[in-house]
Amino acid sequence: MSPKPVILVTGGTGFLGSHIIDQLLSEGYTVRALVRVGRVSALTSMFPTAGSKLEVFEIADLATGDCTEALKGVGALVHVASISFTNGDPLAIFKGNVDCTLNIVKQAIGAGVKKLIATSSYIALFGPDFAPAFSSTPLTEKDWNSITADAVNDSTPPLIAYIAAKTVAERKFWELSEQHEDIDFTTIVPPGILGPLLKTFPRPSSRAGMSRVNIAYKLITGEAAPNTWPVDPVGNAVHVLDAARAHVLAVAAPPLTDGRKKRLIVASGVHTWQEAAELIRRERPELSSRLPKSELTPTPTTCAPLDTSLTEEVVGVKTWLPWEKAFLDSIDSALELWENGESRA
Repeated sequence: MSPKPVILVTGGTGFLGSHIIDQLLSEGYTVRALVRVGRVSALTSMFPTAGSKLEVFEIADLATGDCTEALKGVGALVHVASISFTNGDPLAIFKGNVDCTLNIVKQAIGAGVKKLIATSSYIALFGPDFAPAFSSTPLTEKDWNSITADAVNDSTPPLIAYIAAKTVAERKFWELSEQHEDIDFTTIVPPGILGPLLKTFPRPSSRAGMSRVNIAYKLITGEAAPNTWPVDPVGNAVHVLDAARAHVLAVAAPPLTDGRKKRLIVASGVHTWQEAAELIRRERPELSSRLPKSELTPTPTTCAPLDTSLTEEVVGVKTWLPWEKAFLDSIDSALELWENGESRA
């Protein structure tokens, strides 16, 4: 049996990336993590028993930096790193996300890496008016957001800049695939990722550092405007363990030979925030008094289901953890990390 390839992972100090590294290590892969300067200990502290199976390289700027040393001997790239819309600067959000993707992917191609996996987002599946996302028609890997770089300027709302960035970055990723048919390209396309932070995840300096976990947590903090509810009344979700598992399984999945692109959608199902509140009230009754009052609940709208059939075909996933587990795991994780009064930094 041939040895498993070395896997280079970006974004490993984040919510999703840390779970991907954890699962790769559990599967016996040697992981090479590329982190920002000063973030080595943040990553290694999460994997105290990894030993020589985890290597860490620092880079000052993933958008412009030289990744030559980190890419030596690598068999697959898993590019997860991204700049969140919470950054606030629309031009930095757009340029940073697109340039990071192009820089690491082009260097990986030049280094002879034959399997490239990048994390996209389901916001790359529907148009900038959001209408397809709130219809009853399923979204598939064939759907695309029509937004372009022209939509971004210094006054663009950060969320729109992020949507444009993730869409344009994925389009450019697939454009590169057409120039390099000998390389296996894959994108993983998740909706909102929920679930627990890694048990060893360090306590962030602010709650924003809890990523999507903080969005679920806001349901019991009474702070999410305008009606003390998260802004979107409904949403698709995926459990972080399933999102990570899709990345890991994609490493070993063979290329498609029929011309289809491996845009692998991962999803647990659709929920409304009222359903989430009712779930918490039922399963975590001690938190009931912290939930919004029912009369403040916005009227639910339709949310398009996500078609995961290609993902199931390519990586062999047959079942997905339900959104209910994803949501409860998020709440439990946030309470443990943020309200137990202990810092794990």
